[in-house]
Amino acid sequence: MSTISADIEENLSYENILSLFRKTDDPVLTAPEVADVFDVSTQAANYRLKKLVDRNELRRKRVGGAAVVYWTPRH
Repeated sequence: MSTISADIEENLSYENILSLFRKTDDPVLTAPEVADVFDVSTQAANYRLKKLVDRNELRRKRVGGAAVVYWTPRH
């Protein structure tokens, strides 16, 4: 794994993403917004967000065209 890939893995960890969702005032976030915060590609952010949905730590909904929003589930 290259140094750049390792940095992305560390910065774009599942816990860092979940922390972003806990800290934001926005009710939902998109993959491009997450990518912006962590300075990674939208594709990398989208992959991690989908994995968090698979783990039931986030929810997602297509809201039109290709637009998808993510949010934390209520417990």
